Amino acid sequence: MKKHTNFDNINAFFEYSKLQFSTEEEFQAIPENIKDKEVIKFTSFNSWKEMLSTAVAEYLNKELFKGV
Repeated sequence: MKKHTNFDNINAFFEYSKLQFSTEEEFQAIPENIKDKEVIKFTSFNSWKEMLSTAVAEYLNKELFKGV
């Protein structure tokens, strides 16, 4: 998150954004275009999916090469 936003973690992003939810079901019910608007506003990404894909790729890369 720090690399692509001004937030320390995803929770800080959610707290600051308008993406308010308490459960996974509530989060899934948020329309994709609303998620995209918040991502565009507060990150260097163009969509929620782009941010999620990058996060997963960077996490896996970090974990796969840990200790190498």
